[in-house]
Amino acid sequence: MKTLFMSAIAVIFGAIALSTATTASAEPRFARAFEHINFGGRNLKIVEGKVWRARYDWSWNDRVSSIKVPKGCILTVREHGTSYPGRDLGALHRFEGRNLNLILVRDSNGVDWNDRISLMLLRCD
Repeated sequence: MKTLFMSAIAVIFGAIALSTATTASAEPRFARAFEHINFGGRNLKIVEGKVWRARYDWSWNDRVSSIKVPKGCILTVREHGTSYPGRDLGALHRFEGRNLNLILVRDSNGVDWNDRISLMLLRCD
């Protein structure tokens, strides 16, 4: 009887552990964009799969100076082009991991990514 009871307890705890692991992995991941270098100042949460556009929050347009991207994810960013913001997108870059200072990250023309981002999209494996 004691063995049967212990087996039942093991099955219950195993089911709880599996349920918790499934729930945790189903939660969306997010990146953080920061107003200043070294993850300083205000921060903005970028949720996986949702496009963030500056036209919905102009206080963040061209203000990002550092970025944290969770492991297994890529944050794709764009800048505005030379025409009306939002209609003609400019350069594109993909970030992974921790980026303490976007002044050190350059595009193909040698221009840094500091205070330049107007659109962000996070994709995770």
